Amino acid sequence: MKTIILLILCIYMIHNIEAKCRYDFCKKANEVCKDDTECPFQHYCTPSGKDLEQTCQPYVDLNGPCDGNAGDITKTKRCFADLGCYRNIRSDQQNAVTFGSCRQLQFAVAGEACVSDLECANNLKCRDDVCSLVRPDKCDDNNDCPYGQQCSSQACVAISPSMDCREDGDCAVGDVCSGMICVAAFSKNAGDACSSQPLTSITQFDGKIPLTDCNIANNLQCDPASDKCAVISRSSSTASCGDTSCLSGETCVCASTAGATAGTCQPNILYSAACKESITQLIQCAKDNKCKADIGNPSSGSCLYKHCRDLICGSKCIGPALQFRDAGSCGNNTSPFTSCRTIVPHSASSVIVIPSTLVLLAILALLLEEFHPYKVKSLFMFIEKKKIKSNTMEDEISLEVRIQSKVP
Repeated sequence: MKTIILLILCIYMIHNIEAKCRYDFCKKANEVCKDDTECPFQHYCTPSGKDLEQTCQPYVDLNGPCDGNAGDITKTKRCFADLGCYRNIRSDQQNAVTFGSCRQLQFAVAGEACVSDLECANNLKCRDDVCSLVRPDKCDDNNDCPYGQQCSSQACVAISPSMDCREDGDCAVGDVCSGMICVAAFSKNAGDACSSQPLTSITQFDGKIPLTDCNIANNLQCDPASDKCAVISRSSSTASCGDTSCLSGETCVCASTAGATAGTCQPNILYSAACKESITQLIQCAKDNKCKADIGNPSSGSCLYKHCRDLICGSKCIGPALQFRDAGSCGNNTSPFTSCRTIVPHSASSVIVIPSTLVLLAILALLLEEFHPYKVKSLFMFIEKKKIKSNTMEDEISLEVRIQSKVP
């Protein structure tokens, strides 16, 4: 009886160790899966095929047909995380089941270039190819103001070092709001008063400038218990995750072999001189190109990604806990940021976003095809030229179109 009890306890302990230790060994594309974590880089787990069995399928890239965003686990055609599934459903189509197209949405902030309202963040509108306030004399928050300005008493005014601050957005790029005063990032040392949030999440780095007031080169972060800069506590590099829980900002990572059942706590973000230098270079790039620090959706179309992509994608701050996927089975995931991939826009022959008026012209052309084939060809050529400009128009729908003219 004692032997059976001991055996049960051993199984229980092994189970607990496995539950705390993570190592991603991925299935191949089209293989059966349980959830997204089992799929290789740029794939997700979704019902597919005749039996609707869950398999690993690739995310839909720019302009491709979609029915949901990356996090919509109930959808079967999901966009990459830096894209949004745009569907312009009119009032008479509320109950219609329709596919949209994966688009770069709400990534441009005030003063940045745009081609349509869809690209502008917040409630901004694309006016004269620039994201602008609907009412130039009224702003609601700092996100409504262009580079170098903040929203004060509902008006965009130039940022001044003498102004009190409430958040980092009240300060110039590269400065943080600490104790209601703008100070240079990473300028405070051990024991200094601080108020910044520690850098612990990858979302603080994706298309943004991660800032804090404590000097991360000296392994310092703001201790919320004392509101002073202090050395970060880290788990022992040799302690098994099965014996101790990981601290905040860490993940239990298995040994670097598939099927391992124990691992060690690894930091999500590396506080080091190399990390500080990496962010400092990003700050300078943002200043040179007049990019704001942390607003707008992470997207390859954003100011920071357009001008400072290599610095974001090659960040020296990303710890091993965020890079532990098995390269052999999970694919070449050289960066944890989706916007760092090579974008492969969907073929224009399969999905074209065009104004609804051009759809009517296409239908008319089909009706006339048997009577005047040469004119039909001319009409299709007209549509091909017009569709290039269609992204600037607000009245858009997503449509799958294949154009073929029968000309002798």
